[in-house]
Amino acid sequence: YALFLRIVMGGCLSLGRQSSDDRHPPADPALVPPSPIERTGTASEAATKAPSSYLIQPGSDEAERLRQRHFTIRWALDCNFHPPIDELLNRGISVLDVGCGSAQWLLDMAEVYQTSQFYGIDIVDRFPNIHSSNLHFTVGDVRQGLPYSDDTFEFVNQSLMVMAFTDQDWTALMKELRRVCKPGAWVELMEEGLFSWSEVERHLEENSLAMDQHGYRTHVALSLGKTLAEAGAHTITTGFVSIPLNWGGTFGDLAMANFLRFLDLWQPWLRSIRGITAEAYKAELDVVQEESRMYNVYLNLHYAYGQVVKDASINA
Repeated sequence: YALFLRIVMGGCLSLGRQSSDDRHPPADPALVPPSPIERTGTASEAATKAPSSYLIQPGSDEAERLRQRHFTIRWALDCNFHPPIDELLNRGISVLDVGCGSAQWLLDMAEVYQTSQFYGIDIVDRFPNIHSSNLHFTVGDVRQGLPYSDDTFEFVNQSLMVMAFTDQDWTALMKELRRVCKPGAWVELMEEGLFSWSEVERHLEENSLAMDQHGYRTHVALSLGKTLAEAGAHTITTGFVSIPLNWGGTFGDLAMANFLRFLDLWQPWLRSIRGITAEAYKAELDVVQEESRMYNVYLNLHYAYGQVVKDASINA
């Protein structure tokens, strides 16, 4: 296996695919909205770049990359969420997506569950220019707290934020998730692993140490259940699915292309930490593509979900 691939991605050496028992059909992202979309946040907050503390700096094509990533994940999971809340969503509840990016997950959900209200927050405004009466977007830095009242949401979703949050950020945000959740609300977290359990211990330790020294919760994907417990969640369910990289047909090709774009965005930080040239980095990416196909490499996507308990009278 390529050293670089083993260094940067976790759980990618799986040879099987685990799936969820509780599935929900993927949504058609097309919307026919009746009213202007709601946006909040000041002009100064509506930044076009992520903060310098983020380990990746998105490019001009970031909205499209995030959109493709969403459909890759949805295909792998065969659902948009795992908690048993389909009936609640049809009845009408409030849902928050933390770090919503280009909001494709929200678009899917808002189309299928039109009686529910969906809220997205992200530090960069990549929100779609559409119209919908049940979509609401806020530009804001969630590391500074969530701009919502206590006990607001029945479901909170958060995915793929390991590159954005330090360990302190995770701890503070889990408290914020608990605060904005109604008693008995459901929370789901989802993350890709960043390091493998390979025999290349020196490389593994170098990159793990680099992220740890910068205060990041490096292995959060492998401990999502514990992290979710910080939000006050009980009866936590964890699992993972495996996504083929550069093999298995068109889907594997698309997953590889999205993965390589992510690695390219991560390049400035990794090169500065590892002290390698652009040419050496590119050579490693070439090997990643070749050996992913050669060895049928998977990327594992971990998830955890549970129910927030705020009162002893509520059963988790």
